[in-house]
Amino acid sequence: MKPFGWAFIGYGGIAETVAKALLNSDHRIAAVYGRTLPKAEAFAENYGAKAYDALEEALADQNVAAVYIATPNDTHAYFTEQCILRGKPVLCEKPFSMNAAEAERILKLARKKSVYVAEAMWTWHDPVSLQVRDWIKDGKIGEITGIEATYAFPMLRKKDPHSRLLDPARGGGALMDIGVYPVRYVYELFGLPEAVTCKGETYNGVDVEETVSMRYKGFTAELFVSFRSLKGEKMVIRGTKGSITIPFFHMATKARLKGENRAAAAVKGGMRGLYRREFDDAAAEIRARKQESGLIPHRGTLDVMRLMDDCRRQMGVVFPGDTQY
Repeated sequence: MKPFGWAFIGYGGIAETVAKALLNSDHRIAAVYGRTLPKAEAFAENYGAKAYDALEEALADQNVAAVYIATPNDTHAYFTEQCILRGKPVLCEKPFSMNAAEAERILKLARKKSVYVAEAMWTWHDPVSLQVRDWIKDGKIGEITGIEATYAFPMLRKKDPHSRLLDPARGGGALMDIGVYPVRYVYELFGLPEAVTCKGETYNGVDVEETVSMRYKGFTAELFVSFRSLKGEKMVIRGTKGSITIPFFHMATKARLKGENRAAAAVKGGMRGLYRREFDDAAAEIRARKQESGLIPHRGTLDVMRLMDDCRRQMGVVFPGDTQY
């Protein structure tokens, strides 16, 4: 089987990381498109691709079977829509869009045009995350009594209002950039909460730190997310029979089960292996002519976008184009 050809829209840090992970795999970067042609050409040269200064030409490249979108948050919906209109399957980086209304419009178009579209949420292509979910479904830690998760790193060297992370027009803020991971993790394990409460600190119109409480029947998931604090990344899920600890849960290579049952889950390959699994899964589904991911279905993307919309509303964070407030 010949390599699966991708067009990369965007050539920044995440695109570079993914491209390196796909080296010597069953995937080929065939085309690259970005706002600045010389940068696109430099990226393309490193990975044996062809650079384009017109999106239409990149999508029309005969070697492109699907498109990976790795651009700032505010452009995700536009580029996804352009791909759908041209019949090109899409794997779009998280967060899928700026808000739930935007996501709903795009996914409705994808269904109408029968085009595969998936959010690039690599966590749920991870065997460790899937094992954690199985442990909980199998009752390994009994009834859930509480969850604590932290994702907090000082990502802001200075409070530059022109930074993508601090720009509401570009979908900035801690929730959209990193908070989506713990929110999605809890959602994938337990579904929609009965209620969500979010309290945080804002700067320049976006959130830089917050506590998100997702309340379920019998327990609450307490999530701490921050751009400014150094508290690391870990999730602990407690139950009546034991607990599960997942360090670096959004890209976990291990998890530990304690209690009446003791077990460990681990995966080799680190980040490179997780990205490759994500692209392998997407390519297999596209070749099978599916229209959405079996691991990251449209419903989950929409539910999580609605939860994050609710959190932003509670913190007073409003993006251009928001209509639900």
